[in-house]
Amino acid sequence: MAIYRQVITLDAVSSYPGTPQVVIPFVPKSIAVVNEGPTGANALVSFDGQSDDAQLTPGTPSAGMVFSQRTTRVWLKRGAAASGIVVQIVAEG
Repeated sequence: MAIYRQVITLDAVSSYPGTPQVVIPFVPKSIAVVNEGPTGANALVSFDGQSDDAQLTPGTPSAGMVFSQRTTRVWLKRGAAASGIVVQIVAEG
């Protein structure tokens, strides 16, 4: 079983960049994404770099989500201007 981990800081990322911030080196069975930032500092997740697939809100049950995506690319952006937005990604293959 392969595991891939990456931590991204989103303080200055207000829109999805042209290239994904996360490129998983294998096709995962699942991708866990957790917003470890302060309460109210939402993070948005996309698997195509255009559409919002999830909003992660610290301090709520939706602070972290597990996706059964078969993609190797993940884009992230902040939901509103905030600092300390740290998102951890763990992919399992």
